Amino acid sequence: MLVYKGFVGHIDFDMSSGWIIGEVLNAPDVILFQGRTAEAIEDAFRRSIDEYVAFKENCRSSNIVSFSGPISVHLRADQHAKVIEAALSCDKSVNDWCSDVLEHAASPDKESMHHS
Repeated sequence: MLVYKGFVGHIDFDMSSGWIIGEVLNAPDVILFQGRTAEAIEDAFRRSIDEYVAFKENCRSSNIVSFSGPISVHLRADQHAKVIEAALSCDKSVNDWCSDVLEHAASPDKESMHHS
């Protein structure tokens, strides 16, 4: 196992090719690396991590960010109850209702959108 800058790499030896192949286990993206010797695989692992970190930093500075997944919102109990009531009145899950409301609120053309 290899560790560098908080990333953990797992390595295996591929008998058919003679290459040591590796994969970073704790990155949100797939990062693979390979080498012929222990020194080469460690160097490839470190270079892969350095390139990945530089790429991610460049993406942030260019505002190229992939958005998906959960958003945590903290509500007071009375707000939470209102959200549940509103979702139920629309026959939607809270998640679907919130998604629709947020999409509507973020729409550049709010006037043409109708409340669903």
